[in-house]
Amino acid sequence: MIKRTRLVVATITLATLAATGTAAAAGPAPTPGAAKSGSATVKVDGRSRAGADADFAAIAAKLGVTTERLDAALVAAKTSLANSAGVTPDAFIAAVA
Repeated sequence: MIKRTRLVVATITLATLAATGTAAAAGPAPTPGAAKSGSATVKVDGRSRAGADADFAAIAAKLGVTTERLDAALVAAKTSLANSAGVTPDAFIAAVA
């Protein structure tokens, strides 16, 4: 069960990092004031943002934590390992845990 949980966390983490990195590198930096209010739907891997959020919430619930706590753990792990070379999935899982 622990191995499965680690695999789920690693998969979600890597998908989140890939989506974040891809979105950041996709285009030029937005200019201040360029944001428009509206009901635009953000797509993540062909799915709506709401669907991705629901999946994230389901994973957090399965792990027994809130989405905010899981998000904070992922951000902290990413930050702590940002300058490390050759980070393994096991090292990332340990940092998230």
